[in-house]
Amino acid sequence: MSKIELIKTNISLLEIAEQYTTLAGRGNRLRCKPNPLRDGGDLDIYEDTQKYYDQGTGESGDVIDFIMIVEELSQSEAISFLLAKCNGNENISYTPRAMPIKKKDNALLQEKLTYKANKYLNTQVPKSTYKNLVKPKYTSFLLEKGEVIKVIQVHTIFEKLFESSYLVIDDDKYIKYLFDEVIGYCDYFDCPLIILRDKHHQVIDIVKYRPQRKGKPLQQGNSTLKYLYRRKEELPDSSYFFPLQAQILDILKNMTHKVCYVGEGLKNAINAYAEGIPFISCGSASNINERFINFLKQLQDKGVKLLGAFDGDDAGENAYKKVTQTIDLKNKFEFNSGIDFTDYLSNRRKEDLRYE
Repeated sequence: MSKIELIKTNISLLEIAEQYTTLAGRGNRLRCKPNPLRDGGDLDIYEDTQKYYDQGTGESGDVIDFIMIVEELSQSEAISFLLAKCNGNENISYTPRAMPIKKKDNALLQEKLTYKANKYLNTQVPKSTYKNLVKPKYTSFLLEKGEVIKVIQVHTIFEKLFESSYLVIDDDKYIKYLFDEVIGYCDYFDCPLIILRDKHHQVIDIVKYRPQRKGKPLQQGNSTLKYLYRRKEELPDSSYFFPLQAQILDILKNMTHKVCYVGEGLKNAINAYAEGIPFISCGSASNINERFINFLKQLQDKGVKLLGAFDGDDAGENAYKKVTQTIDLKNKFEFNSGIDFTDYLSNRRKEDLRYE
């Protein structure tokens, strides 16, 4: 009997799933509440076939696929994980994803996130997806100050984050930080992975950007899923409340003329940080709360001029209106333009750069 046959014969997907979620329903089909594979959406498990089906993405799989996603393992790692269960070995080297608990063990959650972050940062991107490159190591792109990095040659997947053929680096510490500690690669979902840290340099969140399976984007209902977040109960409590908080404040502190953009989007924050431009991102309108507004007020009290850089669409306009109920700032883009801050930076690069 092969290893895979041994697993499928001896391990029930229902038994495994119950370690990560609650199963509800009657008969052959049981629903997972919450969905342990991604935020939102309905996941059903069928007892007769021992397969799961995601109603939102249309994905299905067996117990090995389930463990690969929920524990973020390669297929060989998932097989080893499940074989240990078959052999009655309780000393399994991976810990199941954290479920809701009344009191968080922040130290344990921090340890898990750090382990996964290091794994993602060191994951080698498949060479077949590269253009004109020999080895997939980002630090090989560190150039002299003032030179231009051709992002289009880095990786087609990472282009989605930068959305420009050229990336200007005012200081090589930015690009080093981005590629050594912020931007990793998820080989399961074949997408860039963004690692967020707090002012103490601790990993506090890991976000997948435009995840896909078998070349097809994951779906959230009828729309494409942009960010695949971790569940809140899996994250340690932190004072962090916007992307690249500590790093952007360091940039702002060292500026002579203190001007700071305010807008949405993790992608926009990364592109701004890469060019050394202060950009306070609320993430999305749902994060615009009293705490965020008070922070902006504190910046204004310190003499920082705030400029709106909310996306030029309906969502951007709604977020802008929410902020300007309290904070006075003018938006840089028209709300029917479709422009976001990354577009703005891309256009600015094209105007400022001398092409080869």
